[in-house]
Amino acid sequence: MAAFGDYDIASAIYWSAQNNCTTCLQALSWHLEESPHGRVNESTTCYGSALAVAVDRGHRDTVSILLCGDRADPNRPGADGRTPLATAAARSHTEIISILLKDERVDANITDPRGVSPFFLACTDRSNRAVDPFLSCSKVDVSRKDNTGWNALSWACAFGPTRTVKMLLRRVEIDVNNVDSEGNSPLLRAVVEGRTDVVKILTNMLRVILARAPDTANSRDISGWSPLAWTFEPPGFPACLEVLLQYASAETLACTDYSGRTLLSIAVLWGQTAMVKMLLDHTGVDVHSRDLDGHTALFHAVKVGAVDIVRQLISRSHGPLSSHDVSAMVTVAEAHGNTEILAEVRSLVGKND
Repeated sequence: MAAFGDYDIASAIYWSAQNNCTTCLQALSWHLEESPHGRVNESTTCYGSALAVAVDRGHRDTVSILLCGDRADPNRPGADGRTPLATAAARSHTEIISILLKDERVDANITDPRGVSPFFLACTDRSNRAVDPFLSCSKVDVSRKDNTGWNALSWACAFGPTRTVKMLLRRVEIDVNNVDSEGNSPLLRAVVEGRTDVVKILTNMLRVILARAPDTANSRDISGWSPLAWTFEPPGFPACLEVLLQYASAETLACTDYSGRTLLSIAVLWGQTAMVKMLLDHTGVDVHSRDLDGHTALFHAVKVGAVDIVRQLISRSHGPLSSHDVSAMVTVAEAHGNTEILAEVRSLVGKND
């Protein structure tokens, strides 16, 4: 009977790992390691590739066999730059995560080219399983950041389950005030990503975050937007706005973005009628503030055709409007053919200065 060559055995080892054939794998490994040719290096035997495919497919027993002795390097990254631990985290293979974390050779903090660690990937696991082994392992650096400045809480708020967000908030090592390269805090990231499932619990969660870091409510990203501004993005998060308004400083309420638009103007442009009312009911919101183009929130409401908002703003306006303002709004309303808004704006004629 012809003997298998080392390369044939290496291919068979890969097939065995891929198909979770542990009996074949053990026999093939013994044959190769007892070969008269001696040990063949890892890249030749495909032990590294075998470990990668076994981890990817969740073959726990096969992974254990491949980790015996020094058959496979448990820290060797694959073609995608991920280590076996990172792959296990991304695939939510909890038992394999635990096996790898218990291996003394495993470096739990190796990152991919983007600076993303296995722990970050675990924080995005919607099944709520992958993060637990990491949080109970002392060699995991839970406070690190990726290349864009995101920390674990940023990842969880953007892509992870609410349970993970809550668990991370209890860890004092994790910076709730962390600011990434775009000026976003984890709290702001949850709103930016439109995480309705996370934001639903933010009515309670925000109080926890703000109790630890009240200034988070007044942070701003590189566009000048605060967490309050992002609550207006559709579908809109009025419950979040209500909580954040309790912590908002006068400076934040008056802040503008790079176009000079206030929170009120941003809410108007997104057509958030109920949230516009919330702002108008809050002390410190300036109805007459103008952006860099000289436009007020009322002008923007006329332009986007928001009849109810136009009525709200007209009723809350203090003092007369200039003839120039009224004329500009009449022109816009006529151009859009919005008869209801045109009637509201024309009612202002004669009330100007």
